[in-house]
Amino acid sequence: MEVKASYQVKRNWMGDPCLPSNFTWDGLNCSFSGSEPPRIISLSLAYSGLTGEITAALTKLESLRYLDLSGNSLSGPVPDALGELPYLEFLNLSSNQLTGSIPRRLQERSKDGSLKLSIENNPALCYGSDSCERHHKVSVPIIIVLSVAPVVLLVVAISAWMIRRKKRELASTRKLEKEYRSSGLFKDNNGPFQLESQQFTYKDLISITKNFERAIGKGGFGTVYYGELGKGTQVAVKLHSQTSMQGTKEFLAEAQLLTRVHHRNLVSLVGYCKNENSLALVYEYMEQGSLQEHLAGKTSKPGA
Repeated sequence: MEVKASYQVKRNWMGDPCLPSNFTWDGLNCSFSGSEPPRIISLSLAYSGLTGEITAALTKLESLRYLDLSGNSLSGPVPDALGELPYLEFLNLSSNQLTGSIPRRLQERSKDGSLKLSIENNPALCYGSDSCERHHKVSVPIIIVLSVAPVVLLVVAISAWMIRRKKRELASTRKLEKEYRSSGLFKDNNGPFQLESQQFTYKDLISITKNFERAIGKGGFGTVYYGELGKGTQVAVKLHSQTSMQGTKEFLAEAQLLTRVHHRNLVSLVGYCKNENSLALVYEYMEQGSLQEHLAGKTSKPGA
């Protein structure tokens, strides 16, 4: 039987489905009328684990009156040919995954009472053109919402991350300004804090050091870069590193010392840079190397 082959029905279906009459196939009833060969009039495949579309083999059972396909995982449209079975009185398609519209002929027979039709629990199956139109109107907004929702969530997440980052930067800036005040290195003249030396911007430092091209030293505070001011004046730029183990207070204390103590063996502070999270000090450049290099006997390589 084609139905058995189509769905791989796991039942003891062997031989003739109707004969002998005492051993008809499970879930199947036949009619026996005189000299006429037996005909299948009832077929129940409810909750049989069926998948795929409704097979066209069912539409060849022309004497079928009762067909139950409920509780399976059948998908796709309902065949139009089911509406042409002349004796069909009961059709149960509920609890499947069928889609599309119920064939017009089945709808007509259901309305005139000649067919009892059950189609519940098929979310994508609609009855009548109005039902299909409503289903489409409902489905489109749902699809749009499901498509837009991830984008909205991503935008919200990025915005939240940027706000938190901005707050952290603001807190860091305020912390720096507080340390500037407490260090005594900066004074407030009814405006931004000003160091009692020349102020450089971060852009100035990039120009002075040619984009921090040449590193001439590195310490606990950060890296020291070689630079040149106008008219060939050589300087050393100490850029404070945020990953430094030594804090901002110690960094500012060094600059404070250089602004107050002057000696021929100490480098002079030329200026500074305060740019949000960036802090740098600009010294005069010492061509003969550092004290450490002299003590170690390594004065061949100039430093700052």
